[in-house]
Amino acid sequence: MKKNIQIISFILFISMNLWAKEVPVEMAETAAKNFYSSRMNHNLGEFKIRDIHRLLHQDRLMIYAFDIEQNGFVLIAGDDRVYPVIGYSFESGYSTENIPLQLAGLLEEYKKEIYHAISQNVQPDNQIENEWVTILDENYVEQVTRNVGPLIQARFNQPSPWNLLCPNDPDGP
Repeated sequence: MKKNIQIISFILFISMNLWAKEVPVEMAETAAKNFYSSRMNHNLGEFKIRDIHRLLHQDRLMIYAFDIEQNGFVLIAGDDRVYPVIGYSFESGYSTENIPLQLAGLLEEYKKEIYHAISQNVQPDNQIENEWVTILDENYVEQVTRNVGPLIQARFNQPSPWNLLCPNDPDGP
């Protein structure tokens, strides 16, 4: 009887460790640094993280936003049930002030999707697990299969002359 209890306890312990879980900030930072350095061809010591923003949904962490000092940001999922990299930019930093409505809406939808995966106890498939293992590897090198340039040369909060024909907005530049 005692042996059966030990076996059951061991199986429960192992299975609890296999369940998806919240990503600690250190792990998310490693993923962000590896992603940024591989895309920008920098060594890890060549750039610094300026700030870390935590995007919450119903008081739970959903996304980390790592603002890169050298210009750029990387959004990393706060739970390992979903793909690690949510979004990124190599042209502008992440700011919580004056977020365009479209970006705020997109981030809100991402947070809801991650929250749904957590609340429904969705288990990651092999592809998602492999993405996390790969991006956390110290020898991470992303294999880019194609490069597609921007369709238009536009940036949010653009100064003159880009928006000369747009109606004035009190929250605009």
